[in-house]
Amino acid sequence: MLWNSTAVAAVACLLIAISSAEQLVFTIKDGELILPLTGFASSKDSHPTAGTYSAAPPIVTGSQSTVKVYYVGRDGNTCPEGTISAATVDNRCSYGDFIGDLKISGHEKCCFHEQQQVFLLSIPGGEKHLSAKFSLDSLSCCKEDGEVSATFVDHHLCKYGSSTLAVSPSYLTKCCWNTKAQDFHVHLEEFRPDKTWPEKDLKNFHINGTKPNSLCDLGYSLDLTEARLYANRVELDVSAHVACKPYDHSTPGTITIYLRHTETYGGTLAFPLSDIGPTINVNVYSVVNSDFSVNVRGQLTGTGILKSLNTEAFNQRVDELKQYLAWLPFCE
Repeated sequence: MLWNSTAVAAVACLLIAISSAEQLVFTIKDGELILPLTGFASSKDSHPTAGTYSAAPPIVTGSQSTVKVYYVGRDGNTCPEGTISAATVDNRCSYGDFIGDLKISGHEKCCFHEQQQVFLLSIPGGEKHLSAKFSLDSLSCCKEDGEVSATFVDHHLCKYGSSTLAVSPSYLTKCCWNTKAQDFHVHLEEFRPDKTWPEKDLKNFHINGTKPNSLCDLGYSLDLTEARLYANRVELDVSAHVACKPYDHSTPGTITIYLRHTETYGGTLAFPLSDIGPTINVNVYSVVNSDFSVNVRGQLTGTGILKSLNTEAFNQRVDELKQYLAWLPFCE
């Protein structure tokens, strides 16, 4: 399987264009924080929501989607910066057509992150950290000016010195402390891409070629069906076809290019040539070089009568991504 320079460049050009928490007692259930009833009177509606941004009223179509709920230490009354005040209905966060199940009871405030379509639940215990920043970008490092790494302790707390902040452990990727702001910067999992290109915009992308082996002249074709840009990776959905007479097989798959300066595995395209026959695998790896060019490499392996197959299918340097990658944070 061989990617020529024109094909890989097409992919690249497409991508360019296209008070402390210890004051409360927490337990963990199903990987989430459980906050016991504190006895506080519910007064969410009488408090202003700080740090939110103005937004049009949510659109309600009648078709509800259940989405994730991230628990973050704050004050139980106000929302973190970059989120929208949401309602609590029947022990659920609610905003437009989106709902999120709550696993805690007591004094909390539902906040909606519009771009990521998840809820951030403001819970008591972080009153000293109302300027804490929460970024849904899946980063595993501290990159902003003045930031240093903080620790994660007791299965639910970011900690720096004597300061602590409760966070949802299932979705945490990194705890940081900003020495200038004197507060936490918490990185949480990113679920939705910053940008998506659907199939209708990618119809001109097509790769095909041959790779002779001891069994047959292996022919293949590869079409890109969707591209998604995240803060820490690029995901490519592909529709692939392999022919090794008399076998003929098509399969969908996903290739991931991670923003790392060391070679990283990015996915496997598997082609079972029959229900009981051999499988041809294309293992894809990528590395971002110091000049922000990318090397994409594919390794062909096989099973059964093709178990001896182990050869490099392609190894292509891509320069067209430099302009895009140069400003992104690299966690190495």
